[in-house]
Amino acid sequence: MDRKYWVGLSLIPGIGSVLVKRLLDHFGSPEKVWQANKAELCHIHSIGEKTAASIIKTRDELDLDKFLYQCRAAEINIVTQNDPDFPFNLKEIYDPPPVIYYRGELRKEDFQSIAIVGSRKMTTYGGRITRKLARELVEAGFTVVSGMALGVDGMAHQAALDAGGRTIAVLGSGVDYIYPKEHTDLYQRIITSGAVISTFPPTTLPEKSHFPARNRIISGLSLGTVVVEANTRSGSLITADQALEQNREVFAVPGSVFSPLSRGTNNLIQKGARLITSVQDIISELNGYIYETDAPQTLTSQTGCQYQLNMLQSKILSLLERGEMSGDELVEELGLDMAEVNTQLFHLELLGAIIQAPGQKFAIK
Repeated sequence: MDRKYWVGLSLIPGIGSVLVKRLLDHFGSPEKVWQANKAELCHIHSIGEKTAASIIKTRDELDLDKFLYQCRAAEINIVTQNDPDFPFNLKEIYDPPPVIYYRGELRKEDFQSIAIVGSRKMTTYGGRITRKLARELVEAGFTVVSGMALGVDGMAHQAALDAGGRTIAVLGSGVDYIYPKEHTDLYQRIITSGAVISTFPPTTLPEKSHFPARNRIISGLSLGTVVVEANTRSGSLITADQALEQNREVFAVPGSVFSPLSRGTNNLIQKGARLITSVQDIISELNGYIYETDAPQTLTSQTGCQYQLNMLQSKILSLLERGEMSGDELVEELGLDMAEVNTQLFHLELLGAIIQAPGQKFAIK
């Protein structure tokens, strides 16, 4: 029932994620927000009579049950901020979107995602490095995230799919509107081996003002963002800025000092972005947050999904098979620092492999 009202809030014009959070903090639930009268709404900071009237007008005119039915009929899935399968990385940012619409499949292992973004006017060099990075990311167990635009974005998706991996495309339109049209075939490939997602409701057309919001979702879904080619006014630099605001890593591919499409990336490096030439550079920077490529062990969840484990996670599970152990005991056995062990314990809990037992101990689930 709550999902319906989450969706209702997301459909109100002029209400963003920050204002939704403020409303929820005051009223306690989406349903209570949806049922509030004008006077009650006007008591909220930053909500004047105009916004309150917009909320009430949308509520009175919108048939939520019909809207949800139309989404199901169009094979458009909905996940709300309150759902357990809402993307983990996105939930961790300051102002996550209340609702995501998607086609395809979202998985827990998409936690291990890296965004690749860049110029629509990709050079031959940009295409080669994009293919290389996307392939290496897939081989390392990452999901590749991008914006399905022409140029670097499209190449990143295609290379990930060609390598047999998963990829997620974030749109600046509704998920039922394929933009650009040149990527119609790519769109179909993505929804069979990943997901196409949007925070905009179905039938929303792409507009210039939508793309900064889309870029925020690209970076929010990802542990880090790689900028391949970008001029000094590129939207890819907005994605990089969003990643920094979300406390995520920013990586940049160096380019020729003579190429306008390298000015943005080279400037990022000068400002402190990590210079990368291979995925190994990303892995070393994200130490403790990624799965190793040589991990032989897989975990099958209760839902039947399989997850690849890194060697440290495999060792932790092997130790816990002997019986319950505390974090301190695991640190002593493994010879590692507590921060790294806690990171892996957190990932294993997220995957449903272990649980916290009484006495601050961990056990196999």
